[in-house]
Amino acid sequence: NAAGRLGDPAITLALLRARTLEEARPLAARIDALNSERKDVQRQVTEEAIAEVRRTSGATLPAGIVVASDRWHRGVVGIVAARLVEVFDAPAIVIAMHDGIGHGSGRAPPGFPLYDAIARCRGDLDGFGGHSAAAGVTVRAARLDAFSAAFADATRTIRAASGAGPTVRPVDVSLDG
Repeated sequence: NAAGRLGDPAITLALLRARTLEEARPLAARIDALNSERKDVQRQVTEEAIAEVRRTSGATLPAGIVVASDRWHRGVVGIVAARLVEVFDAPAIVIAMHDGIGHGSGRAPPGFPLYDAIARCRGDLDGFGGHSAAAGVTVRAARLDAFSAAFADATRTIRAASGAGPTVRPVDVSLDG
């Protein structure tokens, strides 16, 4: 996936179509380099997104998270959104802005109807699509704050109506005893 996320997915197709090891090796090396680059980009964007959530929300996390930046690469926003869900246990949308238009990807904890929450905010979006667990959005910079507020309200309302609180996840630990 790295080639498609950061560059040209044709490299992957060329690798799959390679008929000899001599053809495949340089393509595989390029994909491996792109994957390393993708990991670095993803790590940086994740760190910035987590810091932004903590900076803007303080001690009280919003029911739904929306973060955006014109420094973030569009190819990693879905992966970063999934990481925010893990860290904050809240539906999260991460948006890469470019020339006043944001393209974002959202993820949600298991059982949360992400698409329904986004659909409640459709008036602030240029477009959206997806399903319960993952979705994509397009939003103009001028509507970003309104969308963020509407998404927080929608997620809060949906959670309250369902009676669902934070997700309980098992944790494996070793205790000296």
